[in-house]
Amino acid sequence: MDDDQFAAFVDESYDWLEKQQAQLQETYDIGSYDAYWYDQEQGVLQFKNNDVVELEFSYVGIGSWNNEKNSYMWAWGNNTVVEERQRESLRIQALAEKTGIALFTTKAFECDEGMAWELAAMAAKELNALGVYRIPHGSLEIFLAIMKPTQSPK
Repeated sequence: MDDDQFAAFVDESYDWLEKQQAQLQETYDIGSYDAYWYDQEQGVLQFKNNDVVELEFSYVGIGSWNNEKNSYMWAWGNNTVVEERQRESLRIQALAEKTGIALFTTKAFECDEGMAWELAAMAAKELNALGVYRIPHGSLEIFLAIMKPTQSPK
């Protein structure tokens, strides 16, 4: 892809994610739960009310953005991510071949918040995710691709 084609791809991916996020909210109302939890060993993202899991999704880790260092690290290259979750996130590297952009196979790099969301959008689209969930964790924002429900609301 040339620069204009890549810019169009980014815009298309971001528009796609906005639609996915709206559908995810409409279908599952994930903003209405008291708490969330993600379990790397099991690869699930849970939403709870009164400590009871009411909704659960499988997920694929996308990456994390460090707001103090303005840097990004892909989940597949992060040694704090369990090995099985790293393997699942390797699918994101297919974007390097699709776009001709080496960023998708570069473990960590400089990045601002807007770019972090663009990366999440492109990765989620590549993974055909239902949407993206962003988890604040200290100076990090962890991006997860929500894949499919494993436990739905009652």
